[in-house]
Amino acid sequence: MNNTKMTKGIIIGTIIPIISSVLVKLIFYSYIPFKQILRPHLFSTFIQFGIIANLLLFYYFMVKNKQEIQKGIVLPTLLYVILAMYMKYFS
Repeated sequence: MNNTKMTKGIIIGTIIPIISSVLVKLIFYSYIPFKQILRPHLFSTFIQFGIIANLLLFYYFMVKNKQEIQKGIVLPTLLYVILAMYMKYFS
């Protein structure tokens, strides 16, 4: 039972940053073409918006006292952080 909750957290933590990054781009940065976003420096900025969305989800599930889902959200968040740091500093 706990393993399925953790899997839900991993899936949520992987999908929500992608959705939130696209929404931020469409709402606030609609003047930037999609091709330009694929540059590593700009792309890492949009990944960071996704990380913020993951952290908001993490705190939401903390208030709801759903610790197994929280554990699942942490793993994709760490992977996104590593990806953003790599793209920002080494690309």
